[in-house]
Amino acid sequence: MAEMHPVPKWEFGNDDYRVTVYAIALYHMPVGEDREEMEQRILMALDLI
Repeated sequence: MAEMHPVPKWEFGNDDYRVTVYAIALYHMPVGEDREEMEQRILMALDLI
């Protein structure tokens, strides 16, 4: 999908996992503390933490 319609994305993870987030449903890309909070929410939703 990202190849057809480039969208903002970010990747994060560690040695055990890598998460790629496509910000299709976000109004803006999170930065700073907002980004850290979003990453934590995503990891919790994926049951990785």
